[in-house]
Amino acid sequence: MWAGPHLVIMLSGFKTVKEGMTSFPEEFSDRPYDGFFSTSEIRRGIIFSNGHTWKQQRHIGITALRKLGLGKKSIEHQIEDGAQTLVEIFRQTKGQPFDPSLPVLNAICNIICALSFGHQFAYEDENFQKLTHALKIIVNFTAEFFHIMYGLFPQIMKYLPGPHKKAMTSMDLILSFAKQEIEKHKECSALHEPQDFIDHYLLQMEKSRNDPNSTYNEENLAWCIFDFFGAGTETTFATVMWALLLLTNHPNIQEKAQKEIEDVFGFSGTISYQQAKQRNTCLLRNRKEKPLCPGTANVIMQN
Repeated sequence: MWAGPHLVIMLSGFKTVKEGMTSFPEEFSDRPYDGFFSTSEIRRGIIFSNGHTWKQQRHIGITALRKLGLGKKSIEHQIEDGAQTLVEIFRQTKGQPFDPSLPVLNAICNIICALSFGHQFAYEDENFQKLTHALKIIVNFTAEFFHIMYGLFPQIMKYLPGPHKKAMTSMDLILSFAKQEIEKHKECSALHEPQDFIDHYLLQMEKSRNDPNSTYNEENLAWCIFDFFGAGTETTFATVMWALLLLTNHPNIQEKAQKEIEDVFGFSGTISYQQAKQRNTCLLRNRKEKPLCPGTANVIMQN
């Protein structure tokens, strides 16, 4: 089918999707041009880049995050701190109705800040509030019809009014925020003992400075950080918000989930990731029940 000027092929059914995506991973690995997030023909970062650029940015992303403890016990304390802060904010409402979206977004965003920048922010920090506000605008915009239209007709949409204007400003703010943190890291170099993603990336830039084919540069670094915030925030935020909504609307399920948590973890309030892997029925059901995000399309490299 044609979506504006683009020919789109839809894969329907589990067997067909699995065959296409797993049997031919290289052929399906490219990303389409997104008129909103790719403001020029030069692809940046991880999500919307292709070919050699994508391979290098993905490599440094995975390597650095693993060294920083992603998916391991070493990162648990940062997540625990964020969760405890979130619980305390919820407790302060004393059972009264409130909008949990901003506290949830703050908690998620601060964990990504810790991985990317090596430090977290106070929720009342003015710059942090601007960052989370911009992220919320981006998250909401990606689910809107205007985002689809901008992707299909960027040359027309950029001259028309709409929510894409505010989203574009928010994207520039997040990139500017990342670049300011990069400059701070360059002034206080810790390449001999990298503490966060920026340190690891700058170290890789130093190692590759004589490689003419290297795509490791500050612009790609800023876009990688943008990708972390965009992808990491949207998926986790959607998971938590859907879980809160579904559990609120189904108090009987909420009671069962609470009992399961108490049976496994007790009443100490400390959660072990190793134990949680064995008691994640409720979260898995939540993921099956509601989609996290529409996802990013793929482009075939050859017929």
